[in-house]
Amino acid sequence: YDIETKTVMFLKDNWRDSNLPQDSEIPKTVNDAGVCNVPTLVCGGVIDNQKTISHTYIEKDWNHGAHPTMICIRFHHR
Repeated sequence: YDIETKTVMFLKDNWRDSNLPQDSEIPKTVNDAGVCNVPTLVCGGVIDNQKTISHTYIEKDWNHGAHPTMICIRFHHR
């Protein structure tokens, strides 16, 4: 809830696959097209220096778990 404007606000927080478009691009496109009854994007984007590091441990000797042939780096997006 935004106290100044007295409106309800939503925060979407996720870890985005590096091969996919940013989540904020879709609502921005919809808002720019003037589509009704969808949330208005106030701001959004990738948070600098926050990404997963799981890919750095796949080949480690101590890793006795799964060894996928490919793992995607994920970026923190709000």
